[in-house]
This record gives sequence, C-alpha cells and structure tokens, in this order.
Amino acid sequence: MSNQLVITISRQFGSGGRQVGVLLSRALHIPCYDKAIIEKAAEESGLAPEYIQRAEAGSQNQFFFNLAMTDYVQTGSFTQYNPVHSTFHAQSRVIKELAQKGNCIIVGRCGNYILRDRPNTVHVFVYGEEEQRLKRAIQDYGLDKDEAKKMLNQVDKGRSNYYRNFTGEKYGQKESFDLMINSSTMGVDGTVNILCSYAQYICADDEL
Repeated sequence: MSNQLVITISRQFGSGGRQVGVLLSRALHIPCYDKAIIEKAAEESGLAPEYIQRAEAGSQNQFFFNLAMTDYVQTGSFTQYNPVHSTFHAQSRVIKELAQKGNCIIVGRCGNYILRDRPNTVHVFVYGEEEQRLKRAIQDYGLDKDEAKKMLNQVDKGRSNYYRNFTGEKYGQKESFDLMINSSTMGVDGTVNILCSYAQYICADDEL
C-alpha cells in the first residue's frame, strides 16, 4: 500500500549510516534491509550471492564500468551476460518488492533513486567530517590511519561511481534527499532520534 513508510539511507563510508539503519529499525519496529538485498536478489535471479558481491565490487572500478557503458552506447542495451547490469537490475527489483510489502528501511544500493517516485518514502543521506569517519574506520576495521584514509577514499569513490553510472546523477546531491544529516555533529543516536521524530511526524495518522 502507498501509505506504508519506506526510509532509504544513503551514506558516506564511516558515517555510521549502516548502524543508523539497524538502530532505527529497532526503534520503529520495522525491518532494515542491507546485505539481505544481495541474498534476495541472488534467490530471485539465480545468481550466487558471491557473484553479485564480486560484480558490485567490479562495478565500482571506473575502467570496468567504462567497458560496460561503452557496450551500452554501442548496442543500445547491456548484454545479457553483463554482470553489472544484471545484478543492479535484480537488486532494483528486490528493493521495489520490499517497499511494496510494508514499512521498511533500505540501506544503500541507489534505493533513493530506485524509489524516487514512490509516495510516503523518506530519502536520507548520512555524512560526516573526514576525521570522524577515519576514526570510525580505524575502530571498526582495525586499520591504521593511512590504511583507513585509503579505504575511505576508495569506498566513497566507488559508491559515487556506481551511483552516477546507473542514475546519471551526482552521489549525495541535496536535491535527491529529504534529509541530510551530519552524524559527526549529531552522533549515531542523535541521527536515529531525528529520523524517529520525522517518521512519526509524517505518519501521524497511520500506525507505524
């Protein structure tokens, strides 16, 4: 039903966006889908989860993506065996199906773009200051500062490349979101509290 609330969360690496999704899910008592989207896409498409993960990683490489996009320009469509297109298409279908089923939170995977025309959907972008994001990467992944900085740059660039090539838009631009929250200022708990209040406000006449 169109009155069911869906929240999409896009995020910078190290901003705590994934944790925000998990905690918000608990607070609102609605499911949060992140890695589960890969599993569901694999089940529906017949592709192995490992294959989808490898294709996602490959799609974040600019050279790999250039080859895929060249094929699209030359033929007018992606080839049947293009792993980038096939996995994106499968995940897009899953995201739409999950949004149709009921209240939920979708983390990443161009969810805000895929569900851009869906009513009662809140699109959120969580970002943070670089120093705070580096600290989180060091803590979560056990990296030193140089390694964390390299990882931060690679993941941010990969997400930006992935998003731009499938949507034609710049990753993180304010026009694509309802709320943009600096988790370095608000903290993860503060970000969750803001989103809870916002969700309850827009669903004041509905049971969440």
